[in-house]
Amino acid sequence: MRPLLPGWAAAEHGDIVIGWLTRIIVVLALFGVVAFDGISVAAGAVGAADDAGTAAVAARDAWAQSHDLQKAYDAAVSSLSDKPDDSIPTSSFSIDPTGTVTLKVRRETTTLLMRHIGPLRHLTVVVESGSASPSDN
Repeated sequence: MRPLLPGWAAAEHGDIVIGWLTRIIVVLALFGVVAFDGISVAAGAVGAADDAGTAAVAARDAWAQSHDLQKAYDAAVSSLSDKPDDSIPTSSFSIDPTGTVTLKVRRETTTLLMRHIGPLRHLTVVVESGSASPSDN
């Protein structure tokens, strides 16, 4: 077979295709990892918001029965028992005189790349607020 261009063998044309194909695969893989991390953080925020509402309702119900702040906090925490990455900071938990419970749920989302990059690590921690008042029954 005769080379297409003087000095080029036919095999060199295949090397160019393989080089571009490799670059495309690497770019798509990086895009996939970034997309996974972004979706993971977004889903974590939505889930934490739902969990905050559920925990606030559990605390409101416990408060209505016992008027014990510790039991209300424990009820909120136990509503998150199946989610080991969730927590309720004690400083964010409060019950006002009308019986309205407000709290924050802190969730550490699972990511492939963001948790290993210092400047992006803070984005993997999601904090969402929840509240429930006695009139929400």
